[in-house]
Amino acid sequence: MVFIVLFIFGMFKNDQRMLLIIRSKRKNLSAIQAMVFNLFDRKAVMRVQNTTSETVELIYEISSAILKKAELGKHSVCDKIYEIGDIEYVNIVMQNDEVSG
Repeated sequence: MVFIVLFIFGMFKNDQRMLLIIRSKRKNLSAIQAMVFNLFDRKAVMRVQNTTSETVELIYEISSAILKKAELGKHSVCDKIYEIGDIEYVNIVMQNDEVSG
């Protein structure tokens, strides 16, 4: 019964969201933002921007379908981001929330 009510109100989703986490030198902030903007056709949503005087960490939320579309080329998303230079790490993490609200 609870499942049916949640389903009717659109609360039940099987949407696999991905988090793209990038840590880099702070001087690369605009280059990273432009790269993510282009790679994901403006569909990546910035959720977090952490900065220090020297570094920046950006966390974007993207759908798994958008990630797959971006991965169709010769190079992976990670490879394309590392081409910017001075990138400390790139992580892609799956968020899998069966029931959200």
